[in-house]
Amino acid sequence: SRTMLEGALRRWFQERAIQQERALAGDILDPLEDTIIRSDLRWLRNIPSRFMAARVAQFLTGHFPTGTYLFRFHLQPSPLCECCQVEDTRGHFLLECPR
Repeated sequence: SRTMLEGALRRWFQERAIQQERALAGDILDPLEDTIIRSDLRWLRNIPSRFMAARVAQFLTGHFPTGTYLFRFHLQPSPLCECCQVEDTRGHFLLECPR
């Protein structure tokens, strides 16, 4: 049953990711990182809390509170990263930003 659950979760993540990528215009994760994150779900077992699991889900579905996301809803005055002064996207947060 664990294998079936992991397969169902993998398909759900991949389906949601494709829907998000079609719906959103702008930067997405590098295709290699995107494939790694969404294809091998063994890392899910290492999430220590429900809060962190929610943050991961937000990140994967495009609802993570980056500067660009918050700026779109007028919750932040600028879409720029506070420490790097470049557009704060999921890709920037995951791959480039020191914070």
